[in-house]
Amino acid sequence: LLQDVSLIENETLDDVAGGGGLSVDGGSLRIIDSLIHQNRTLGDRSGGGGILINDGQAEIIATMISENQTTRDSSEGGGLFARRSGSRLVED
Repeated sequence: LLQDVSLIENETLDDVAGGGGLSVDGGSLRIIDSLIHQNRTLGDRSGGGGILINDGQAEIIATMISENQTTRDSSEGGGLFARRSGSRLVED
């Protein structure tokens, strides 16, 4: 559980290294009342500038995901990239 946290100005540098702010790989995560802001991935095939969810589950509630980015054409999901996941976003 992440609650009332701020993940700001984080980055990944390597290729295939997604989740500039946060990466969930095969697990589960719940984020509540948080801020995921100005995070980025710099490598090729690096999805999820803010959050990468890979083979996992996430529930994101009342959380601002803003101004995150992937910097390469081969990368996807500036704010959030979910691959093979069961994720749920709840706006509050």
